[in-house]
Amino acid sequence: MPIFSWMVNFYRDAVIRKLDAFFNQKRFRGNGYILKLLKALKRKPSANMIVQSKYGFKLKIDPVLDKGVERSIYETGTYEEGTLWILSKIINKNDIVIDAGSNIGLMTLFFAYTLKAKKVFSFEPMPTTYQLLLDNLRLNKVNNVETFALALSDKTTTGKIYPNLAINRGAASLNKSKADEEGIPIEIKRLDQVESILEQPTISFCKI
Repeated sequence: MPIFSWMVNFYRDAVIRKLDAFFNQKRFRGNGYILKLLKALKRKPSANMIVQSKYGFKLKIDPVLDKGVERSIYETGTYEEGTLWILSKIINKNDIVIDAGSNIGLMTLFFAYTLKAKKVFSFEPMPTTYQLLLDNLRLNKVNNVETFALALSDKTTTGKIYPNLAINRGAASLNKSKADEEGIPIEIKRLDQVESILEQPTISFCKI
């Protein structure tokens, strides 16, 4: 897609989402027609879309594959908005934060980009999701995040992770949902055996 067309689509989506939120809060004659028009003007969901979140950073998503987190981001620019609002009241600029189970990076970027946390340690064991996390960090040019392609547990070992895309990308689990399900090998570590964590004087907050 030419860069100009990409930028037009990107900013059009952001404007439409803001207008949609505005008119959803208002009730007047003709309101329903305006909302239908905005829906018709919005880009159809597709693989590898880049959208702008409500918090200023961009996210590469696939709202066709993931009908949970990524579909919500496509439709509203956020996911678990109330949780993020609460976190914004807890986390400060100089905090050191752990994001255990980062998924595609919504909360990692919220901590690092929006709240300006001093350092974010981001853990995501699912290989394909981890790559998308890296894509989103590069997309926003953040330099205060350290990532780890591993799961956290009470022991250091290896294991398998099982995708659960019938729910959403973030529902991947170390437990099988079907007897014949094929898992993906991953590394598992205790948090207190991650050297970068041990080097920190304190940890301000851990999101699990």
